Amino acid sequence: MEKSSLNKELVFLILQFLDEEGLKETAHKLERESGIYFDMKYFEDMLLAGKWDDAERYLSGFTSVDDNRHSTKVYFEIRKQKFLEALDMDDRGKALDILIKDLKVFSSGHEELFNEMTQLLIISNIREHASLSTYGDTDSVRKIVADDIKKVIEANPVFHEKLKCPVFKSQRLRYLLNQSLNWQHLLCKDPLPVPGIKTLLEDHVCKPSLNLSSLQSEENESIENSDPDKHLSNNNSGPSTITDSVPFPATLTNPETAMEDPSVISLKGRPCQTSNEVTSAIANVLPENVVQIFKEDSLPVTMDFHPIGHTLLLAGTNIGSIGLWDVNSGEKLFSENYRIWGIGASSINFKEAQEKDFRVSVKKIKWNPEGSLFGVAFSKHLVQLYSYHHGNDIISQHLEIDAHDGSVNDLAFSSLNEQLLVITCGDDKKIKVWDTVSGVRCYTFEGHDAPVCSICPHVKQQIHFIFSTSTDGKIKAWLYDSLGARVDFDAPGYGYTALAYSADDKRLFSCGTGKDGEPYLVEWDESEGYIKRTYKGLKKPCFSAIHFDSTQKGLLAAGDGHKVKFWNMDSVELWTSTDVDAELLENPCIRFNKKGTLLAVAAKENKIKILAIDDILQKQNEIRSIHVPNNQHETLKCTESPILVDAGAGVADEGIVMNGCQKGSEDGRSNSIEDSHNKSKFWNVSEICEPSQCQFLQLPVHPKISKIVRLAYTNAGCGILALASNGDHLLWQWPRDSLNLDGKATAQFSPHICRSRSGLQLMSNKLTSSYSGNPVSCFSLSKNDSYLMSTSGEAISLFNMLTFKTVTTIMTPPPMATCLSFYPRDNNILAIGMDNYSIIIYNVRTNKIISKLEGHSKRVTALAFSSSFDLLVSGDINAQIFVWNTNGWEKQKDGYLQIHGQKVPEILSDTHIQFHPYQRHFLAVRSNYLAMHEATELKLGSRSFNGYLPGNFLI
Repeated sequence: MEKSSLNKELVFLILQFLDEEGLKETAHKLERESGIYFDMKYFEDMLLAGKWDDAERYLSGFTSVDDNRHSTKVYFEIRKQKFLEALDMDDRGKALDILIKDLKVFSSGHEELFNEMTQLLIISNIREHASLSTYGDTDSVRKIVADDIKKVIEANPVFHEKLKCPVFKSQRLRYLLNQSLNWQHLLCKDPLPVPGIKTLLEDHVCKPSLNLSSLQSEENESIENSDPDKHLSNNNSGPSTITDSVPFPATLTNPETAMEDPSVISLKGRPCQTSNEVTSAIANVLPENVVQIFKEDSLPVTMDFHPIGHTLLLAGTNIGSIGLWDVNSGEKLFSENYRIWGIGASSINFKEAQEKDFRVSVKKIKWNPEGSLFGVAFSKHLVQLYSYHHGNDIISQHLEIDAHDGSVNDLAFSSLNEQLLVITCGDDKKIKVWDTVSGVRCYTFEGHDAPVCSICPHVKQQIHFIFSTSTDGKIKAWLYDSLGARVDFDAPGYGYTALAYSADDKRLFSCGTGKDGEPYLVEWDESEGYIKRTYKGLKKPCFSAIHFDSTQKGLLAAGDGHKVKFWNMDSVELWTSTDVDAELLENPCIRFNKKGTLLAVAAKENKIKILAIDDILQKQNEIRSIHVPNNQHETLKCTESPILVDAGAGVADEGIVMNGCQKGSEDGRSNSIEDSHNKSKFWNVSEICEPSQCQFLQLPVHPKISKIVRLAYTNAGCGILALASNGDHLLWQWPRDSLNLDGKATAQFSPHICRSRSGLQLMSNKLTSSYSGNPVSCFSLSKNDSYLMSTSGEAISLFNMLTFKTVTTIMTPPPMATCLSFYPRDNNILAIGMDNYSIIIYNVRTNKIISKLEGHSKRVTALAFSSSFDLLVSGDINAQIFVWNTNGWEKQKDGYLQIHGQKVPEILSDTHIQFHPYQRHFLAVRSNYLAMHEATELKLGSRSFNGYLPGNFLI
């Protein structure tokens, strides 16, 4: 029975694998038993070696002696030659045996030939027979026989399509297995950054990232507390790491249940919406009004808004010039024509290309995530990086890279292991990764067969990867290693395609055109690798790139057909479009700002039109430029600033703020550690000037909850967790629906109180204790919101946020825990501030203390990690701040928050610390103090507030 095409291809993959592994005989046995591929070279080698029985055995897997005359001929020639060689070696007995057993089957109809062969048995030399007079030596005769048999086999219809092996890439089976494991890893509920693949005999499933197998899991059952001093030497203890395979990034979506488990991947579709619901949701976030028009020297082809200063717009043109615009004021803050900074360092290929054609276009302009750098990719070889200083709009040349042979088609930024990288792709079919500080090339990815036109770096569950697309419609995914592409699939239409994640980083879209001009705008299902939606309404045919973008409110836009077209992400039907006064190009470049409140559109006559939501620039001041007017600069410089003073400094160190004035040193220079910093760098200050800009919402109450003592948003930003004075926890979450498309916390809609899937309504800390100290309540959520560590003055409880069950309890006082923080890189590790002034680094999985940090002189009240810089910042009630290096858990810096000119505050108050999302700066808050500080050097990074904050506050 003929095998299916897929079965045949599977056998070919196995044959390739066996051959690459050196299992040659096994491969040939599979060829014979499957009968799908006849290895002519292998068969011919057996004939030339005189392995007649082996050759016939191999042949029998494909044809029998009586299939047709060609098959009969092949079998006869093999057996005849075996008979003649036996006679030539004067082995009459063997020859007789061959004649009777092997050749007699051919006697019917060929009696004369059989009789002649019988007569050869009595001839001493077979060459004496007239028909064998020219019989030569054995090797030459075998060569003639092998050639004849080869021709007969090639003419035999039985061997049709069995003589050629299909051509495919090496290690194809291994590649498919890796790809399958990558997709399986996407479906894991708790995907590990580096999963261990133990078997291929069953589907891969990651165990939860918080490995609690060594702990007791019964509800409210505690483990035996270890003696802290017994484990102080185990500084290197930590989670076990398995590096058997490298995963493909996982994506997280929200389940439909009231209790959301961020670690569970839901493959269910979004709920259907009525047209009225869509109208209500989209109409409120649709930028329709032209509020600003800029005029460039030439056509804008690429634009990008600043990630923090939401009214700063970069633009690059088709003649290589760049500009920075302030949408708020309408001013052009910076412009520069294309020029080479260092032609001497450029490659010969670039110099030759420049001499042939001096015309250069900007292909991509983009900010880095912090807005401190922006990159410009040009149509010839070069990438240029500029540094941008917040507040004073100082732009300077930072780095120039001769990146690719030919055009640099795309550019993006990514952070990996504290290192800011810039990623480029080009016409040379390569993707390259560069260090933004030194310009050193860190990685080169090769594998595309056509120019690479788009790159999309991303990170999921701490797994960093890069999507890339080429002009032939191939989409590949790469990890930061040398193992090649992890995923390889085709874009719709097999043509130019660009990939981008939505503004909230949760949904993946691509837009491109097919070879026949058919345009495509689609949403992908990351976990399965298929197209979820194909959006309608693009103009056909289209033979140029279509620019598209999205907002956090679920709005999708594309520049197409002299219009900007809008879709609700959850509906494939075109929602609306605008031609912006009929001044748009056929496929205009478009770009939203990060908030989605502004849309920049390239128009005719080299214009850039800025569209806003309901004249938002005039009605509200919620869009604030990072550009600070000159008079405000002076105000900031005169503002009294808190100083971090070295904890070990003596009385003689007097270069600090006193009574609002700075006292200089004897040589006239200020000793303030902030002088040089404050003169050149000011942070954006967003002011809320009107009560109408503030929104109020009272959360639903619970009958068992009275006084709230701790409050925090979930890390996903879709819920609020509270800890009450009675030890109970309460979780509110905002549902994702047509009115709240991203499911984030908002004052416009009320959240609901979550209940667990196990039926438990509340998570409760233990309160009964013989410990005489004043109880302190604190908690910490794991990075993926799956686990909660909490205490109300007693032992620390570990809760499962999905079931609300107590997984274990640890660290029964004394000493008492006063603050908690999960280590972002490993949910097994917890930092615990104690009332004995120490900080314990604890491994929950092994139930051991990794390290004990000492230095504080008062109770520790704040702990915050910066995974980007490997730092832990701690604070106490005495306003003392410590910075610890998490690689070796050693002290890096320490100092005091300077309050009203005091070195040490007179009033003891809890210090609270929280890192900025970009993790370079942290916010320090006390009852009479609020300021931003740079973490690595403990420098003041922002305006501060010195004075008593009104009322009580919870963090």
